[in-house]
Amino acid sequence: MSTDRKVNILCIDDEPFILTLLSRILTLEGYRVLTASDQKSALEIVNKEEVDLVISDYLMPDLTGTELIKLINKKSPNSLKMILTGQADDNEIEKAINQGLIIKCLQKPISGVLLKSEIKNCLHAH
Repeated sequence: MSTDRKVNILCIDDEPFILTLLSRILTLEGYRVLTASDQKSALEIVNKEEVDLVISDYLMPDLTGTELIKLINKKSPNSLKMILTGQADDNEIEKAINQGLIIKCLQKPISGVLLKSEIKNCLHAH
């Protein structure tokens, strides 16, 4: 990641309230936040933008967050990926972590403090 630009974070969730909340919290932390409410929008963003971190909901209307991240990985293999979810298939999440597809799975609801801490830790560790 270049140090002369803001870190770009792509947040993907089909719930507008969650996207607004994530955007506000992360923008206040100095990140550039891009949002997508579906697979098509997310893929359009990664085709046009350099994304440092992807935070995706797990349960999306058309496919799971890990399936979407596999598609994103084809266009943005160097970006870090996290899942943020209220419900997930533990076996699929564990497999995705073990395969290096995602670096973390965070449970909803999550406090802003914990979210910011987890993001900082992931960005600094990688």
